[in-house]
Amino acid sequence: MSEWKKVRLGEVAELVAGYAFKSKCFGDYNSKVIKITDINNEGFFCAALPGVDISQLDKKKLDKYLVKRGDYVLAMTGSIGKIGKLLDGMAYINQRVLTVKASENTDHEYLYFCLKGKPFLEYMLTHIDSHSVQANISASTIGDFEIPLPPLPTQRRIAAVLSSLDDKIENNRKICANLEAQAQAIFKSWFVDEYSQEIPLARVCTKISDGVHNTVCDEPGSRFMLLSCKNIINGVVDISQGYRTIHQNTFQELRSRTQLEYGDILVGSVGTIGEIALVNDNAEDYEFQRSVAILKPNKELISSAYLYYALNAYKKKLINVAHGAVQQCIFLGDFREFAIPFGSRRRIIQFDELVMPLMREKYSLVKQTDSLAALRDALLPKLMSGEIDVEKVDVA
Repeated sequence: MSEWKKVRLGEVAELVAGYAFKSKCFGDYNSKVIKITDINNEGFFCAALPGVDISQLDKKKLDKYLVKRGDYVLAMTGSIGKIGKLLDGMAYINQRVLTVKASENTDHEYLYFCLKGKPFLEYMLTHIDSHSVQANISASTIGDFEIPLPPLPTQRRIAAVLSSLDDKIENNRKICANLEAQAQAIFKSWFVDEYSQEIPLARVCTKISDGVHNTVCDEPGSRFMLLSCKNIINGVVDISQGYRTIHQNTFQELRSRTQLEYGDILVGSVGTIGEIALVNDNAEDYEFQRSVAILKPNKELISSAYLYYALNAYKKKLINVAHGAVQQCIFLGDFREFAIPFGSRRRIIQFDELVMPLMREKYSLVKQTDSLAALRDALLPKLMSGEIDVEKVDVA
């Protein structure tokens, strides 16, 4: 620890703020650009990035703003402190996006984990330079952030330990994505491709009250409506009869309050609409901070796996029924009218038998990934402070 010192980030790295591309430059082009909205804490790929036309620009000057696989960028406006790594290819950074280039005596990955820690986020949020329309922070202010700097070999060992956990997490996520793609392909082959005509965007249920039990929760800020999935109309099940909707809540952060059960399906219905998740644990209490529809399928008619993949298959149509220019949302009535294909009970059982092993493997990996992420987050501050000797850490 005697060899450790405190330095400002700007002393050991070059901080490069992005280029101000004009809006007319964005489009379907081979060159890619990273905007603030593209930054993902878990990393992001070039394929998901927008294109940018650089044919009329000085490419030599643009080289300064080019980041490659393994480089990381962070948001200087809006979602200040959000940091993510480019996982493949190369891309330019747009204005208000910052990249960090380590000096020769500083490990690039070590700096990344310094910026992933809680102290950096707290610093960013307490050193905002301007709140004019939205929060802003300058590159010079970010450069004043102090980091602990051990000798270079120790930096590399710390980065190697934390990177090995990140690599395992990323590998698990790739396997999960592959398992999910397999299951979706099976659903499409069995239940979508077999339909010769387009499934309608909406089908009005003439007897919405049939088999429906409505309850209203008196809890401040929350409104619940519980519906039982009963009616099937012309081979199509109306999902308005199988969900409970919660207003003024969140989809990403689930905490105590709302009772969920294994097999429930969550659908984001405000802001990030169309986001779908299947609850894969036993009943727990959760609290939502953004609007979410909770679907509770009647297991005698339709399985959780079938409904989950049906919603994924027709996600674009679900998104298309959303309302709002500033913030899109799906209203209760939209869910009532939305329809999905409904297969025979025997076919659904066969689908479950084929897909459930894939889902179980996926959720096992999800739990393992959560444990690895928790271990990484617990180790990070202790390694950075020298509280834990990196030489004594083995994550093999």
